[in-house]
Amino acid sequence: MYCSKCGNQIPEGASFCAACGEQASQATVNASGVNTEGSSAAGINTGGGSTEGSSNRGSKKSSKAVIIVVAAVAFIILTGVLAYANMWRFMSAKSYYGYLESKNPTFSLNKLYNDLIKATEAQPFSKEIKFTIGEIDGVGHIPDSLDLEDISLTAMIDNGKNASTGYLSVSYDDSVLLDALIYKDKDTIGFGLPLLYGKNFSIKTDEIREVISNLSGEEVPDMSGIGEKSLEELKKELDADTKYIDKQVEKYGKLAWKSISSDSFTLTDDNTAIIYTWKSGGKKRAMEMGECRIVELELTEKDMYNIADNVLEALLKDDKMLEFIYKYQNDIELIGGYVNGYGYRYGMADDEDKVDMKKAIEEMKSMLEEAREDLEYDFDPESDKVVMKMKVIADSDNNIITRELTVDDGSAVLATYTDKNDNKITEINFVEDKSYSREPVTFHMYDGAKGKGIIVLGDGDKLEVSYAGSGEEKSGIGLNYGSYRLRVDSYDSVEVVLTVDKDDKTKNADKLKLNIYQDGSRMLALNAAVTDLKDKKKLNFNKKNAIDLADVDEDELEEIVYEIEDSLQEIIEEITYMMY
Repeated sequence: MYCSKCGNQIPEGASFCAACGEQASQATVNASGVNTEGSSAAGINTGGGSTEGSSNRGSKKSSKAVIIVVAAVAFIILTGVLAYANMWRFMSAKSYYGYLESKNPTFSLNKLYNDLIKATEAQPFSKEIKFTIGEIDGVGHIPDSLDLEDISLTAMIDNGKNASTGYLSVSYDDSVLLDALIYKDKDTIGFGLPLLYGKNFSIKTDEIREVISNLSGEEVPDMSGIGEKSLEELKKELDADTKYIDKQVEKYGKLAWKSISSDSFTLTDDNTAIIYTWKSGGKKRAMEMGECRIVELELTEKDMYNIADNVLEALLKDDKMLEFIYKYQNDIELIGGYVNGYGYRYGMADDEDKVDMKKAIEEMKSMLEEAREDLEYDFDPESDKVVMKMKVIADSDNNIITRELTVDDGSAVLATYTDKNDNKITEINFVEDKSYSREPVTFHMYDGAKGKGIIVLGDGDKLEVSYAGSGEEKSGIGLNYGSYRLRVDSYDSVEVVLTVDKDDKTKNADKLKLNIYQDGSRMLALNAAVTDLKDKKKLNFNKKNAIDLADVDEDELEEIVYEIEDSLQEIIEEITYMMY
């Protein structure tokens, strides 16, 4: 039973409504369970039924209530959308810029690393690739007796999960003139020259340093265990390290962010901005924006002092980060020293000494403390002189379009947008000194439905690497069907074009075309047929019968080289005879 005044349910046996005090005798219940007001005109039926008029009024009131609720919900949603779309108006310039950067992440070293690994990893396959010469020019006089069509280069590749083997051969009129065998598994590298020497050679991956030292007669520095790690171990380590770098960049970036005063930021809106591109070597309009928002930041010497001081203070307490820096600093110094012929380790620890990490970190902290004490010589902690400016332009959807950083007379601009052809564009421009009015060094990257590529320009030179194709289907050798192009424009122009197509006439077969141009004239044309590898006899590499280079000394190596040279001389004489 329900109260006729307030609609509250009244328990059986109660005399009054607990909510409003109305007598229970004035309560009513209709057939649909909707409360109605008690009235003799309405024809109250206390036996549990209701009149038709009473039911209609209840339905109308119910419909009206639903409409009100729906309208209220719609209002709340609309208000939320409008508030979200315009929330930047209620933010400080610094807060809005922070929001933009969180919405538009720019860089992740770990993502870049994993994308690179994914792009370079080849799935297992067994293919035979046979190249033939279609055209050759600019290499001097070619004897009429030499038929280019009879020259072929064959590559047999068996790329498995546990081992990979490759066999290369150069033939003329079906006669093999020169060949080579290459082998690699998780712990061994092998190679051979079947026509030049009767045996193959092998080397354990963890013995490479010792072998090179023995055969060269010079001490090769220890590569800090890098050479002793498997490829999978190195990949896992680099994955973990790049993740760590990303976290540290975020950590110290936030610290620097907190060191900047809100007064250093300004925000303007409803401006029109023009975005330019230098991809063709000159400044051209790429797009025009309306209703954009511009955030500008000016950092003084005082700001830079505070940022550097806070970062150095935090770094002095971050032993893990210092250990990480030490690790890569020593490896880079070691590799650099060896490549430059120094032949010894010159990092913070000697090659033969066990690294005392605690001591190394203390030495690094001492250097950092000294740098912190000398900060005032780099930045005046009381100066309001502006030393760095940044300008960020965002569209009406809060997508960052350009970031411009200016330090002294140099500047860098990062632009990210979608062009009129629906290509996603990322362009970076560097100007070392604006006072010279030189064209910037430009990196222009594009990615769209019809292809992707990168253009690099600087000092009048141009490099372009591109791919044209849908990228939806891969060939048997792991390359997407389409056209790959490398072009270098400097004193002269060189262009290499590789086209990968499906061979519809042969099952599981592809066609390759390689063309090389110089200043617009074709210098070389190669055609290739890619088919399934059926005969793997020439790919047989027996590790047990191979000569282990760890057991070969300088004198034995010299004898082997002499034998190979003699065999090669015989082949050269044979080729010369065939040509003339």
